Formats: sequence, C-alpha cells, structure tokens
Amino acid sequence: MKQAFLITALAAAASVIGTSATPDHRTVSADRTVELDTAEHLVYSRYSTGHTSTYPQTSQAAAVTTMIAHHQDAIDGSRLYLEHSTNPTIRAFAERVIRVQTDQIDQMNTWLDDHGGRDATPAWAPVFCTIDNWGSDDGYLTTMIAHHQAAIAMYQSYIVNGTVTDPTIGLLLRDIGKGQTGEIEWMHQQHGDRT
Repeated sequence: MKQAFLITALAAAASVIGTSATPDHRTVSADRTVELDTAEHLVYSRYSTGHTSTYPQTSQAAAVTTMIAHHQDAIDGSRLYLEHSTNPTIRAFAERVIRVQTDQIDQMNTWLDDHGGRDATPAWAPVFCTIDNWGSDDGYLTTMIAHHQAAIAMYQSYIVNGTVTDPTIGLLLRDIGKGQTGEIEWMHQQHGDRT
C-alpha cells in the first residue's frame, strides 16, 4: 500500500513539474528572447560541474540540501530586489517568494533532521548575487523565471532518476512545481511576454 502511494505521488509530481521545464518564447519579442536565453544560460551554468543537465545526487539528503540552497538563493535575491524596487505589484510577489520559500525550507530542514541528512553538500551555487541588474524589475523577473525553470527541471530529474523516493519530499516537489509553474506564467505576464 505504501509503495503504491509513493509511486502514484511521484508520478503525479513528475507529470506536474515537467510541464514548464523549458522556456516558451513563441510570443516574446526578439530582444526579450535574448534576455530570457541569457538568464537561462546563467542560471543553469551556476549549477556545480556535473549538475548541468541531469542534476545527479548521491542521496535524497543531498538533493534536499541542494533544494534548500536553491530556495535560499531565491530568498536572498528577492531581499536584494526589495531594497531597490518601488513597483508595488512585483514587490508583493518578491515578499511572497520570501514567505513561501522560507516555509518550504523549514519543511525540508525538518525532513533532514528526521532523516540524518545534515552532512550533505548542496550542488547549487548562488545566482542572484552574480546578476548586475538584480535591483531592476526586469532583471529580477528575467532571472527569477530562469531560476524557477531550473528548479522545475531539477525536481523532475530527481523524481525520474529515482533520487527522491520519500513520499513526503515527492509531494513537496509536486506542490513546489505546481506553484512555480504558475509563478512563471505570472512573471511572463507582468513582463509583457505573453499577449
């Protein structure tokens, strides 16, 4: 029974988070496509060597630790953005990113405490601290879109390659993937990428 639940949960997570792993530039201007592609390249290149496509991990604990580092990067970037932004709509979104991802980090830390995984090394290197225009609305949205897309691809890989087998983490990945898929669409709309 538990194994059937796990298989169902992980399959659902893989199908949900796999829907937005690659950017869709069909309705984006040529200049904006270049911006998105540049951000995507920078985000993906920030993964440590050996984690650029399949995101292999040696254990669930290493995967969860990497997810925490990835979330913390989004939180740090959002805090930096808030220091300079005056756009109330995007500020509210950045505040939501901080609130939601802090809560998710707490859930992941609880899982690590329960499963003895505090010695794992993350495979994520910070992105936002390397972005020249992180303080602008455009820079924040462009980078966060690529950041979310990298997360979704990473989470899907963890499920498909069997790194994540615990149903608690599988369901959390599903929920994060669903939320970030919606946030990507919202960010595209705010930036005018969608018509």
